[in-house]
Amino acid sequence: MARDSRQLSESAGPRAPRRKPRCKRLAYRWSSALALVAAISAALFLAIPSGSNREPVPGSHLDDPELALAVLAALSPPADGPDLKPKRIVEQLTDLGPAALPLEIAILCGEFTMPEFVPGTTDRAVHPLALEKRFELLQMVLRALPPKEVVAALRRYAETTTTLDVRLVLVRLLGELEASEALGAVLELATAIEPVHLQRPYVLSQLESALGRRIERATQVAGRLRSAFGKLDPTLWPVLARATARAGSPEAASFLVYVLGRDDELDVVAMRSLSELSERIGALLSESEIDDLRRLLGHADPRVQRTALIVLGRLRDRPSALLWIDALVSEDEFVRGAARNALRTLAACDLGADPVAWDAWLEREDAWWDVSAESLDEQLVSEDPGHTFDAVSTLLAHPAFAREAGIAFEELVLDPDPTIASAAIEALPRLGAPFALAGLVRALEREDELRDRALEALRSLVGFDLPAEPAAWRDAFGFPTE
Repeated sequence: MARDSRQLSESAGPRAPRRKPRCKRLAYRWSSALALVAAISAALFLAIPSGSNREPVPGSHLDDPELALAVLAALSPPADGPDLKPKRIVEQLTDLGPAALPLEIAILCGEFTMPEFVPGTTDRAVHPLALEKRFELLQMVLRALPPKEVVAALRRYAETTTTLDVRLVLVRLLGELEASEALGAVLELATAIEPVHLQRPYVLSQLESALGRRIERATQVAGRLRSAFGKLDPTLWPVLARATARAGSPEAASFLVYVLGRDDELDVVAMRSLSELSERIGALLSESEIDDLRRLLGHADPRVQRTALIVLGRLRDRPSALLWIDALVSEDEFVRGAARNALRTLAACDLGADPVAWDAWLEREDAWWDVSAESLDEQLVSEDPGHTFDAVSTLLAHPAFAREAGIAFEELVLDPDPTIASAAIEALPRLGAPFALAGLVRALEREDELRDRALEALRSLVGFDLPAEPAAWRDAFGFPTE
């Protein structure tokens, strides 16, 4: 029987090389795997900068060398291997789940030095494109994982560091995450930064940029900002105020008015921020909030007075015009200049720096309105389109009454006569954003080409790239839903 087996083997062709006994093969594989894991484990520790007073790399991955190996292997494909596919690398890392986040965050923060060669080798170079795109790929992984898990991991990592640069990296990462918890996490990190560093422009820029992005995308942001403001150290108040303005959120103006009156320096920052926002979203301020701004015209700090004049001037707040005229004789030249600019914006003409001339102009305008208001109302609802067009033209010639004109034109944008509606839609942008927005949003309810013109005007006024849907714009501006 043995002879028959040997004959069959010989007839089948050349003999295959002798294989190692099974027990020896297993031993060889285990020893190779252990050597590779040991090498990776050593790399994990040796890669940490010397002199660090913290854990080498925070997180449970040190207890799981295989997970660490999977991260390093995915990020370090060989240069002599297949073509690099970044999407595949991101998928591999995402498949590892949140458990791999501590090591991935450490790499992003520069607290873990990647091996020079492909893991498990001493001579195979890493693909150069993988080196170049490593941080970009890891950021894509963070965006692909569940946002709450990522925010939690970043928070845990932040608890282990006292390094400013690392905290700023974490701030930037949180600023990019679409998670409601990210705003609170950025504020926590900001609180942990020593006040002396908050004087540095590059620190402020990164904090305000991250906060601005999160505020812009947050829901119910006004309440959250007020809650956060009450818990913040006063050194961070100006940071939050500037970040709110940078976000350009529809609720930003209301929050900036809310913080007024607590600190003189904060008043200056908040008012400067409001001066940047008032043209775009000033229409969202309530009458009580505008009253708060009017009171600042009597502020002891001329910087606050000046910015209050700028904001109220852009809002064309005629009820405070008498106070602007008083400011023309201020001892501060910048306050005088701001008062003159505010009056020039309201009147659409320049009568110089003479308070008497401006008093006379304001009296004439008020007298004209007292006489003309009733007849203008009749013309606007007249069945004769000519009378309506005359009323529109007359109102445009008196820019001091832009608020009243905006309310009147809002009623015309849905007029069944397209020529009347067209005149109103064309006139609204000339009133300025604070008085045009409500009417233009209402015009989006039309089902003809005038809707497109209203949409174009809205986008031009405020810079929001939203569809031609009234609900989307009402939500963006915080207008009541009809």
